[in-house]
Amino acid sequence: MINAIKNYFQIDGASQVDWKKFAYPKRFYNALKYVHYRKSMPVEAPYYPLTVMLEVSTFCNFKCPACERELYKKDVASTGGLFKENVKLEEIKRLSALLPYVYSVYLVAGLGEPFINKDFWPIVSFLKSFDVKIGYFTNASLLDEEKIAETFRRRINTVLISMDTHERSKYEMVKEGADFDHTVSMIKLFADYKKRFSSTHPFHLGLNYIFRADNYADILPYLDFVKELGVEYVHCSSLIVHVDETRDFSFFKVPVEKKTKVFEEARKKAASLGIGLRLPNLEIDRNTRCCYPWHGISVFKGGDVATCPYFRTNRDFYYHVERDSGLIEDKRFVKNTVIGNYLKENILDIWNNERIKQIRRGELKLEPHASPCDACYYKFLLH
Repeated sequence: MINAIKNYFQIDGASQVDWKKFAYPKRFYNALKYVHYRKSMPVEAPYYPLTVMLEVSTFCNFKCPACERELYKKDVASTGGLFKENVKLEEIKRLSALLPYVYSVYLVAGLGEPFINKDFWPIVSFLKSFDVKIGYFTNASLLDEEKIAETFRRRINTVLISMDTHERSKYEMVKEGADFDHTVSMIKLFADYKKRFSSTHPFHLGLNYIFRADNYADILPYLDFVKELGVEYVHCSSLIVHVDETRDFSFFKVPVEKKTKVFEEARKKAASLGIGLRLPNLEIDRNTRCCYPWHGISVFKGGDVATCPYFRTNRDFYYHVERDSGLIEDKRFVKNTVIGNYLKENILDIWNNERIKQIRRGELKLEPHASPCDACYYKFLLH
């Protein structure tokens, strides 16, 4: 029943809904209006976003060949190049007008590792002053027991750790600079802390698994590995092709019938092990509309606010969904979904400015798309 309510409201993805967060009038009525207007999808949304994806650093201590950072290095003309900066607490404070309405904030990896930012905990403290639900995404390389203990002391609700394989050699090849043993030990320590504090602190621990053409069948033994680690949830997505050199690793290269078989086995195994498992869709529902322009925003270093976490810059994109032919591979230049800059504009005004209305009208087919949303495969949950 709780899952049915959560899915209907579309409040959060995998983690449990913390209903206490809605005890505040602004947040409660904002969520109420969101639920009321969710299906009608008005061009001007009479509420504010429920969720904020917040990038806190563009520094990274790994060198992963398939990372979006490679796009910024290779296509400087389109992206402006790879900038390495940490978000400052004073910048985050510019979101103050919005946070009383927001349910959840996720400190995402973006182009970097969040813990490289020395303002990470001060940023968390500031966000917690609004009593929002908080989660973070990490590669685990900079974790230690002190940070894990601090995560529970500050009552952070969700942590997602990037770990794409149960095999040491593959892990350290895909994530150049990673230490397999360290990551495993930190995940086990997180699971141990979760057991100790589960009665007083609702906490959700997950792993992020990226399907590639060369690892998709590994999900079956990987689930046994996850169980041994004490993890409760695995979020699976497919590799995003950012540069030509990784095209052969795309999960879309794998025949659908092979993926279907693996997914069926994975669902059964996850259920038997008591592990939550999110898998990408394999079929296209033509009636699907993207919820991002009505649900939340992504906020990036430098102040850019986008409707979509995947299209933060103008760029080449490799896979698209055509209305007639379905999923196709075709390298095309596409525009970003940036709707404003919160360091230069009022964050509340950005939510219903002309740019986001333009994106919404395109998604509602009221006018031609002026963004990559029309042919985007993310909205069909193929990712």
